[in-house]
Amino acid sequence: MTDLIIEFNPGQDIDSVKAEYEGKLYDYMAEYLQSSRSVVIDRNKFNRAINDGFTFAFIAGWADAGASELTEEAQAWLNGRISEEIAFVAPLFDDLKALRNDEEIPLADKLQSAQMHAAAYTNTLTGVYAMGKMMGEPERDGTWELGATEEHCDTCSMLDGKTHPLSWFIKQGYIPQQAGSTTLDCGGWRCDCRIKDAKTGAQIIP
Repeated sequence: MTDLIIEFNPGQDIDSVKAEYEGKLYDYMAEYLQSSRSVVIDRNKFNRAINDGFTFAFIAGWADAGASELTEEAQAWLNGRISEEIAFVAPLFDDLKALRNDEEIPLADKLQSAQMHAAAYTNTLTGVYAMGKMMGEPERDGTWELGATEEHCDTCSMLDGKTHPLSWFIKQGYIPQQAGSTTLDCGGWRCDCRIKDAKTGAQIIP
C-alpha cells in the first residue's frame, strides 16, 4: 500500500481488472498447493495482488466518474479497505496449508477449492469499483434500483426508488453489491442492486 496520491488516465475497465485479478489469485494458490515450500512466499504474492487489484478497481471507478486525481480521502479509504482484505489472507493460507497436507484429497479437488476462493475474492472488486465511482462524483443524484435477485433484504427494499446524492449513499454505507457490507442486511454477497442517474436513468453503479 502507498499513501501517495495517484495520477492516472483511464486504463483497464473493471471487467479486465477482475479477470486478471482472479487469474493471479488462482495461480498463487495453485502454485502453493502443488509445492512444498513455505507459505510466506505465496501469501506475500497474494497480498500484493490484493493491493494491486483493489487499487486498479478503485481507479477504474474513479476514472469512469470523470475524476483525474485521487483525493486524500479517497486514498485513505482505499488503503483502509486493502488492509481489511489482507487481514483475511493469513487464515485463508492456514486452510490451504491443511488442504495441501491432506493426502486423501485429490489434487483436482484442491485446485477446484482454489478456484472457488479466487472467484469469491474477485467478487469484492465490484464494491471497490462502485465506491471509487461514487467518491469520484459525490454530488451526482442517484436512484437506488433493485436487482434481479428473487428476494431482497430489508435494507435494499427500503432503498428501492429512493433518490439522493451519491455522497449520501456513501455516508450511510449503502454501496450496491459491496461484499461483506455491514450496512446492507444481505451483506452484499447476493446483492444485485444498482444506482441509476436520477435524471437520465443511465446506470451509474456498478
